[in-house]
Amino acid sequence: MTEKSTILIVDDTPDNIFVLNNLLKDEYKTKIANNGEKALRIASSDSPPDLILLDIMMPEMDGYEVCKRLKAEEITRDIPVIFLTAKTQMDDEQKGLELGAVDYITKPISPPILITRVKTHLQLKKTTDLLKNQNIILEEKVEARTRQLATMNQSMTRFVPEEFLKELGCKDVTEVELGDHKFGTMTVQFSDIRSYTTFAESMSANETFSFLNAYLMRIGPVIRECDGFVNQYYGDGIMSIFPKTPEDSLTAAINMQKKVSEYNVYRKQKDRQEIKIGIGINTGPLMIGIIGDGRRMDTGVVSDTVNTAARMEGLTKYYGVSIALSETTYNGMTNSGTYNFRFLDYVRVKGKSKEMGVYEEFSTDPEDLFERKLKTKSILESGQKHYFAREFGAAVKCFTDVLMILPEDLTTKYYLERSSKFLLQGVPADWQGICEIAER
Repeated sequence: MTEKSTILIVDDTPDNIFVLNNLLKDEYKTKIANNGEKALRIASSDSPPDLILLDIMMPEMDGYEVCKRLKAEEITRDIPVIFLTAKTQMDDEQKGLELGAVDYITKPISPPILITRVKTHLQLKKTTDLLKNQNIILEEKVEARTRQLATMNQSMTRFVPEEFLKELGCKDVTEVELGDHKFGTMTVQFSDIRSYTTFAESMSANETFSFLNAYLMRIGPVIRECDGFVNQYYGDGIMSIFPKTPEDSLTAAINMQKKVSEYNVYRKQKDRQEIKIGIGINTGPLMIGIIGDGRRMDTGVVSDTVNTAARMEGLTKYYGVSIALSETTYNGMTNSGTYNFRFLDYVRVKGKSKEMGVYEEFSTDPEDLFERKLKTKSILESGQKHYFAREFGAAVKCFTDVLMILPEDLTTKYYLERSSKFLLQGVPADWQGICEIAER
C-alpha cells in the first residue's frame, strides 16, 4: 500500500484550517500550524511535509517571510509551497512566485481547484524527487567509477613508471598507445647484487622474495629522489633511467651505496650476511617507448646506450669497484670536480668494436680504503701515463708503489701484470693499450 503524502496547513484562522483539513484528510495526512514559527519547526523536523498550503496574511510573521525562510534552508527549500490568500492583485501573486512558491490560489477556496492543484504539485514533487535521487545515484556511480579508475591508474603506475609516461607526454596509463616513443640523450644505470645466485641458494623461495622486496624498497625511493625512475627489475638487478643529467644518476648511485651500508648495519644486527652491489652508468642517445602486439604492451628502451650501461655494471666485478661509469658519462658532467674519480682503463668488451674509457667513483668505499685510494691516485695516474706511452719499466715501478699501499686493488694488479709481461716479452705490433675483455 502506498504511503499517504503529508500536507502542512498553515493558517491563523481556525475556520480555514477546519475546511482545508476536511477537504484533504481522506486522501492525505495533514499537519496543522497556526503561525509561521510553528510552520518552520514542522517543516525542518525529522518528518517534513511533502507540500505546504500557506496563508499569507498572518500576524507576527506573514506567509511571504515564512516562504522566504523555507527557501533559504537546504533541508526545506525543495518542499513545494502553495499560497492561499484573499489577495487577488497580480503583484501579490508575482511576489509569491518570485519567493519560490509553486502556485497561488485565491480565497474563497474552490475545493476542486485546490484538490487538483495539490495532486498536480505532489506528482511533480515525486517526479522531481525521483530524478534527484536518480541523479544522486548516477553521481555516486560516476564518483565510484572515477575512484576505481584513479585506483586502477595508481596501481598501473606500479608496473608502468609514472615518469616514463610523462616522458612520453601521457598524463596516465589510459593515454598510452602502441608505438608512443621519445628520443633523447639520457643516462642509464644498472645495479646488481654481488654473488646473488650463491647468496639466494641459502634461502627458501619465501625468504628470497622477502629479501628482494626489503632491498628494493630501500633502493627504489633513492632513484626517484634523484629524478630517475626504475624501468625494469631483473630479480636482484635494477635498470634505471635518468632523463635530465648524468649527475642525477651518479648521485643516485652514491646514495644507493650509502643505503646499502645502512641496510647492512641492520642485517648484521640480525646475524644476516652483508650484501654488496655494483653499479654501472652510461650516457647516450636513447629511445623509450611502448612496444608490443596491441593486446600486450610493455615499456621498451631501444639503444646501444643500454647495453653499454650493462657492460659498465659487469666491469665493476672485473675491476673490483662499486661504481663504474663510462667516459661519455664522465665527460657529460658539469661538476665532476665534486666527486672522487679514478680512471680505470680503456676497455673493449665482447660484442663491441669500439673501446670505451671507464672511470670509478670511490667516495662510498670504506673510510680506510677511500683514504688509500686517494693517497695513491696520483701514483696510479703516473703509472697509467707511462703504460700508455709504452714506458713499462717506469709503469711497473709506479704500480708496485701503489700496491705497497693498496695491495687489494685489482685495477693496479692488472696494469702491473700487463706491464711486466710487455717488459719481458715485448709489445704486439698492433697494441693500442686497450684491454680486451671476452666475457663481461
